Amino acid sequence: MSAKRIVPSVLAVALCGGVVAFILAGNAPRRPLTGPAAHPWASWPVGTWAEMSVVVAGRSWTERWEVVAVDEAGVRLRVTEAGRKPDEQVIATAPEAYVDEGVEALTLAGRTFTCRRQSLGGSRRWLCGELPAWPVREENEEGKTELVRIGEAAGGRSCMVFETRFADGGRATRWKSLEVPGQVVREVRTADIGEARVEVAAYGRP
Repeated sequence: MSAKRIVPSVLAVALCGGVVAFILAGNAPRRPLTGPAAHPWASWPVGTWAEMSVVVAGRSWTERWEVVAVDEAGVRLRVTEAGRKPDEQVIATAPEAYVDEGVEALTLAGRTFTCRRQSLGGSRRWLCGELPAWPVREENEEGKTELVRIGEAAGGRSCMVFETRFADGGRATRWKSLEVPGQVVREVRTADIGEARVEVAAYGRP
């Protein structure tokens, strides 16, 4: 793995969502493994692919992510970049045992939601029955992610937009949709090296 591509923790949990190397790599708060958000790639058949346009600190390239296996071990993705040897990532699929802490009202994206607050170690998340795909808020030692906008267009899709503020001062914004492999249509992250951007340029399935 070169300096340009870092094993993505988010991608590992939510495509590009983990997306492409750099952006989802690093310390993005991890995604809970329950419901549709559990495995953004697991719901897509083997052979499904997404081509990602990546821009990091002024450099740009394209990566192709393809589902090559889905089994009890998890989801195996092959990452291909022109001129480089293909790399494979395995996303484990074991569920996480969060503890329910009760009901809490949250006002996010201009709306008030009734949520179930849950915890696991030093992590907490808030789940809303009205928006079942993803937690509307997540917190852990690495940062805080919450829903900021609903129904915003990106890549020809109506998306839910989440913003992460990292403990190290970085920020990331993700436009998410269940209609694309990996569920992340676009991600923009700012850090000390500058801005990094990943966006789904094309995708397909067998």
